[in-house]
Amino acid sequence: MRSLYFICLYCCICFYADAQRVVTFRGIRPDDKNGRAPLRNPERGFRYEAFVLADNLQSPYAKSGDGHTYGANPTTVDSLLGFLETRYGAGDSLTLSQLYIYLTPYVGKDITTQGLDNIALTMQSFARKGYKALLRFAYDYDPGLTNVTVADIQRHLTQLEPVMKAYSGSIHAMQAGLVGAWGEWHSSPIAGSADSLQMVLTALFQHIPAERQLMVRMPYRKQEAVLPAAWKARIGFHNDYFCADEHARAKGNDYVRGTPEYQQASDESPWLLIDGELPYSCDCDGWGLNHRFQVVNGIRRLRDHHYTSLSIVHNNLENDSSNIRYWRTYPLTEAMISAAHLPVSEGYFRDARHLPVKRTAFEYIRDHLGYRIELQRLTLPVSASAKENFTLQLSLINRGFSAPHNAREAFFVLLNADGKVAYVIPASTLPDSWQPYQPGDTLCRPLVHHITATVRAEQHIAPGTYRLGLWLPDGTPVLKYNSAYALRCANGNITWFTDEQQQYGINILTEMTIR
Repeated sequence: MRSLYFICLYCCICFYADAQRVVTFRGIRPDDKNGRAPLRNPERGFRYEAFVLADNLQSPYAKSGDGHTYGANPTTVDSLLGFLETRYGAGDSLTLSQLYIYLTPYVGKDITTQGLDNIALTMQSFARKGYKALLRFAYDYDPGLTNVTVADIQRHLTQLEPVMKAYSGSIHAMQAGLVGAWGEWHSSPIAGSADSLQMVLTALFQHIPAERQLMVRMPYRKQEAVLPAAWKARIGFHNDYFCADEHARAKGNDYVRGTPEYQQASDESPWLLIDGELPYSCDCDGWGLNHRFQVVNGIRRLRDHHYTSLSIVHNNLENDSSNIRYWRTYPLTEAMISAAHLPVSEGYFRDARHLPVKRTAFEYIRDHLGYRIELQRLTLPVSASAKENFTLQLSLINRGFSAPHNAREAFFVLLNADGKVAYVIPASTLPDSWQPYQPGDTLCRPLVHHITATVRAEQHIAPGTYRLGLWLPDGTPVLKYNSAYALRCANGNITWFTDEQQQYGINILTEMTIR
């Protein structure tokens, strides 16, 4: 009888040691604290647009009286970013800006040391203020402004390579630029020469950071280029005429449904960074977008082509016809989103009592551009022993339009009672594989992804009670330990932790005891 007692006791101890605890998470509800506020996350969302001349860091349009774009003459990059935040609303918590750096004064000559220093200062300012740049070098801020040659471009890219590599962490993506008006590959003799464009693309890939994607204006440019497969796999798109087909000049400028450009963007965009901007709302010789296109149709396009970012500058503050201004008041419901097979969390349109809440189109687009990582379930031991291996398993759904593309790692962390990061545990996952739905699935059904880590006894974790968190830092060494660039999950029942040194940005999952 005594032996039976010890056998039962031993079995109970073993069962307890092997037992698993499951923690479930929910999405952010509108009535959560700050539930309708933007979730600040790097490398996604609405973005600004900034212009500087490399020789003096001033806007090339400062004296043009072009009030609807800037109406200011910022002399430092910090003040320019501050001006953009003020003009378009710092409350939207943007983390991206397109950045045109005009090399106009250097046509026919080398970029001066002062010019290179100014470019470095620009990138330093972006990092200091927590932004990343969609970086575009260009020469012509008006059509036909210069006679830049391919030789100029090749020479300047050789000079720019050290600066780009030194500040690659502050570059979200490179845009091909360089050729024609605003770097859009038109209005230039070079743009009409396939050989010249081939040389420009080759020079770009020879000099830009190897870990960064390159965007071209039109998908067919990628098709025409003769490049190594590894280079082509890094070419995404910047659509500078996003109008959801609803403009007389959409064909050949937007990626219009039924065209090869549309299909190419559909096929390739799950694995690429895609940026867009609407035409300005103005009387611009028939080029302006002066009407409001169908909102849900536009959102479908953002989903179908996996847009990571969209300009908040264009078609916004110009006049009452502006689409983005309209989106701020246009009501969306859960039924509208579900009928269009658009991504949505179960709680996004519901309050704590499960009653429906209307959201605006601006809120929805703001929240779903790029990635939106929503944790689902965490499985961990009820009782973990420091002397034995144990496993942590976490599932998630990406509710956004796009995967998080640039390099990023995942770690579980244990915080001690003093709020210090005591242990960092590498996890097995590839965040850039977190697709919102299986490419090609017309119903866009959400995929479930998994993060797994085995905590080994040789890590010598001291017994005690810890807070368990998920850390998703930037993938570049210079920004890895900068909490502003860590990924924040879209859950209403987790907390966000940053340490005193602002090195770690951690999603706190639960409390865990190690015995």
